[in-house]
Amino acid sequence: MKIYSTKKLLFVLFMLGSCGHVKLWATEHMQQQDTTQQVGKWGVLVSGGTQLGGAAPLGMPVEIRKITSYSPETPYFVNVALERMLVDRWGISVGLTLGGKGMDTSAEVKGYKTTFRTGDAAADYVSGYFYGKIRTRVNNHYLSLPINVSYKLNPKLSVYAGPYISLALYKRFTGEAVEGYMRKDSPVGEKQQIQNAPYDFSEYLRTVDYGFQAGSNYFLSSSLFMKAQLDYGFTNIMQNSFQSIDFALHNIYLNVGFGWRIR
Repeated sequence: MKIYSTKKLLFVLFMLGSCGHVKLWATEHMQQQDTTQQVGKWGVLVSGGTQLGGAAPLGMPVEIRKITSYSPETPYFVNVALERMLVDRWGISVGLTLGGKGMDTSAEVKGYKTTFRTGDAAADYVSGYFYGKIRTRVNNHYLSLPINVSYKLNPKLSVYAGPYISLALYKRFTGEAVEGYMRKDSPVGEKQQIQNAPYDFSEYLRTVDYGFQAGSNYFLSSSLFMKAQLDYGFTNIMQNSFQSIDFALHNIYLNVGFGWRIR
């Protein structure tokens, strides 16, 4: 009788342990499934955060000898996207992004082709090659339409990439040159001292920008996720008629933030 009771007790303990293990496995499995959008279903992703980068050339031009300071200008983005899982791991999304892309940077330059205002009259401009210090402020706000293809590496982590097109809602490109001199018209032209000469190239900024983006989402829960994304603009942000800078400038920005999935 005593042996029978002991066996019965061991059997009950075994069943309780097994049930606990099954329950734990089921809970973890459900949590993993919760982070995965169901195939054929639409979901909404809302995200926001900051942007770091600038209007930059591909590679450092020889004219720019040293970057002495940099800070982002209105670095924000807000995105709303519709996503749909097409098959087990592959999906597609389309959205709208409102964001500020800008910078405030200073540099030491040599032989930097540009145009400065030297007075208040319409003819008070000087063009040529500047040697000295410049400060540039870019502050542009865009409404963008991104279309991405996504791939789920695991239930928590997904990567995506695709093109985007942007419409500039606000455009500004200004700055000034200080403590230097200008060689007028050519690198060996007449020398003119420059103490403080402002410039404003805002009217030459393109209204439409397009490029490519790639990023990843990491889900901290079934709804909350972290986001990292790189944007690269294919086009020069300045119009073709703009001749005051010798090299093209591209929107190159890293977006970092958080988001929420609405099922």
